[in-house]
Amino acid sequence: MNTSPNATRRARRLLASTGAALTLFTAASSADVDTTASSAHLSADEAVIGGTVDLTLRSPLVGAPGVLAFGSTSTPIPLGPVFPVLLVGIPFLTTSGVIGADGRMVVSLPIAPAYPPGTEVFVQGAVISLAPFKVFGSAAARLAPGGPTAGFAGTGLPAVTGVYGSVDVDWVDVDKDGKSDVLLANEGTGALPALLMNQGGSFVDEAALRLPAGAQIPLATVEAADVDLDGDADLFLGGGQDVGSPAANQMAINDGSGSFSLDGSFPGGAGVPLDGEFGDVDGDGDPDLMVANFQDPDHFAELPDGVELYLNSAGAFAADPTFSNLPATFVHTAGGSISLGDADNDGDLDLFIARADSGAGGVQNQLLENDGTGSFTDITALSIPPMVDNSFEAEFVDVNGDGLLDIVVANSIASVPGTNLLINLGVSGATGVVAFNDLSIFLPADLGPATDIRQGVDVADVEGDGDPDILIAIHQLFDDFGQLDGDAVLLLNLGGIQGQTLGTFAVDAGFDVGGGGFICSDAAFGDADQDGDPDVYLTSIGDLFSVQPPQDVLLLNSL
Repeated sequence: MNTSPNATRRARRLLASTGAALTLFTAASSADVDTTASSAHLSADEAVIGGTVDLTLRSPLVGAPGVLAFGSTSTPIPLGPVFPVLLVGIPFLTTSGVIGADGRMVVSLPIAPAYPPGTEVFVQGAVISLAPFKVFGSAAARLAPGGPTAGFAGTGLPAVTGVYGSVDVDWVDVDKDGKSDVLLANEGTGALPALLMNQGGSFVDEAALRLPAGAQIPLATVEAADVDLDGDADLFLGGGQDVGSPAANQMAINDGSGSFSLDGSFPGGAGVPLDGEFGDVDGDGDPDLMVANFQDPDHFAELPDGVELYLNSAGAFAADPTFSNLPATFVHTAGGSISLGDADNDGDLDLFIARADSGAGGVQNQLLENDGTGSFTDITALSIPPMVDNSFEAEFVDVNGDGLLDIVVANSIASVPGTNLLINLGVSGATGVVAFNDLSIFLPADLGPATDIRQGVDVADVEGDGDPDILIAIHQLFDDFGQLDGDAVLLLNLGGIQGQTLGTFAVDAGFDVGGGGFICSDAAFGDADQDGDPDVYLTSIGDLFSVQPPQDVLLLNSL
């Protein structure tokens, strides 16, 4: 491979007119670049014509088969003894041909706007002969934007006090002033909830002023909805772990100005709630509440509930015993979440249960079908592929624009792949229920360093190009070099301004949380600065060894 300074400068000059910057690097040692009959030579410094880069594979083996593989994200696939060929992205593009009489095989690769900004496009080549083939080099282009793109920058939040960080976040305008406030669950003995009131882009914690004394307890999850249909947002406050007393689930009712009182009639339930979600499951026009629970490790004598449905009747909630007795609604053993969405497109809310096992083996996630009245049937075996995962959170979202809700799942350790993408195929004529296909290959396999614990997921159109992008919350871990690393990851949908296949994704290399890795248990989109684009709130319980108090992160979108 030609890696001389002049060759590299020539390549960068030729690409400058397209807004791309090309970096050449040697994938094998210089000793591998020989002139024997089995050698090959890949270069990307020939020319740029009409927004393309010409890739040239050279070899003295005229007529021998040649292969180039290139795309938007990389997965190492060892195909040869010298260096692995990188098949890149899904769908990846592999081009084959033959070495011509001039000793070259030339392929043109389109540049902007085919790929998202900051994406590295890896290209590798090989010539196949009777002798073992070798791969001698590769070229990588970091491409410029093809349209308006999101750019995120940190902004100030109130300093966290105490030793416990936040584990769950919900954006909600509690005082009806048109600005999105932030409700935070903070867990651990002595922890207090936070209610960050939006002052027009800056925030002040007013939880002590607006939440009643009985709500000043550790919380594990929070969720907002207008449960009494009076035009303001009420709050579900899911009790967190506390050595002093079992978790207490509560409903806080808004007085219309953003001050709250506790509903003494709300059935608290037992166990620590992993997740809560509002939705009108019985079709009567008011929001019901789903809650997923697991065993409180501080109070093992307490028999926990499983997944519970609390039906809303004019603002009063009662547990539905028929639902709680379903075999599919057993207690969560480690982690997980619940998600409501119209999976079968019949006008009611179905239920996806993400589950994690305390062991390394994982457990099957579940899908329950709603008949429209709030009566559910477990259709897991007929509907979703058998996937033994340790899943922490899932979201319904139409990633490919076909009008059907797909499911994105964030998985923890021992789950491969770390993130699942279940594509909705519609109702199957054979089974009569909705069917999903596992197309996790449409997500990049590599999200960067230390990302095998993916704790949360949220979706929004961060670029305003009409397709949903995916945000993954990451638990910090040690990387391959023994350093702590791992930040939240933004996956760009390659439809819209990227001009590729809608519903396939690539890591946004420009998304930078800043400040190094930390344990982020939840990430949520909301419009903090009222400019119409989604900003990002990342919760933090600190990093693994820091003695400093954990600090949440708010990133403003500059679209």
